[in-house]
Amino acid sequence: MADTWDIDRGAAALAGELQAARLRQGLSQRELAEHLGMAQSFVGKAETGTRRVAAVELLLLAKILDLDLNALSELVRKAAGQTSER
Repeated sequence: MADTWDIDRGAAALAGELQAARLRQGLSQRELAEHLGMAQSFVGKAETGTRRVAAVELLLLAKILDLDLNALSELVRKAAGQTSER
C-alpha cells in the first residue's frame, strides 16, 4: 500500500520553517535574497508557500540558514502525514 502525503501541508511546514530560520539568523528577506543571489520575491514566495523550493535551492537555503536537512526532512514528512521510513 502506498503512503499518503498531504503535499500542501508539507510545503506549508517547509515554508514556515524557512521563515523561522531566517528570523533566527536575524536576516531580512532582502538580506537572505542577497546571500542567495536571488530576488527578494523568491524569499517571500518561498516563505508563504506560494512557490515550491527546488532541491538545489533548498540545499543553499539550508547552508545559509544553518538548517539540518535531516531534521527539516522529518518536519516536512510529519506535517505531510508520511509515516513510513521509505
